[in-house]
Amino acid sequence: MRKVLELCSTLVLAMMSASPLAGQSKGRMEQDSISTANETKAEESITKLLEALRQQKGLPKLHRIHDPHLREDACESAKRGKGTGSLYFPSTTNLMMPSGILGDVGNLSTFSFTTANPNQLSPELQLWATQQTYYSEAPHRFGVGACFVSTPEHPEGAYWIDIGYYMSAIKTFFYRVTFMWD
Repeated sequence: MRKVLELCSTLVLAMMSASPLAGQSKGRMEQDSISTANETKAEESITKLLEALRQQKGLPKLHRIHDPHLREDACESAKRGKGTGSLYFPSTTNLMMPSGILGDVGNLSTFSFTTANPNQLSPELQLWATQQTYYSEAPHRFGVGACFVSTPEHPEGAYWIDIGYYMSAIKTFFYRVTFMWD
């Protein structure tokens, strides 16, 4: 009987101590899902702006793809408080060219920036987005990744955004299969 009481009290204590953790975990998961939803909305806003800008300039429509690396890279840049690339443009603090873009099969160019308002395109982004070619190749596809983070520099939070332009899927496939890219 004593063993049963000890076992019951141990179970009760375990359940009581697990309850607050479960609540904290649930709250954290809700925050993460809200953050992900806001990031997805930011990606959609950027997509609409890019499509409208390209249409306005008479450029061909690009097929949107999902590249999870774009969001991962944007979040990595946010954690560091700066872009992950090695080439920074001295005229601005929110623009960078990521390093290693040539190692990503099919990626022609990537543009990264931070913004508090993903509904507003910067002049630098407009210039980059409306080029005809990147490394002598015309883009056929694009992807957008966004990460919302509060940092000491941006205590109210800011979106870190990466946009990638890619060659066609067929050309990417052949580059990948024939190892021409490496």
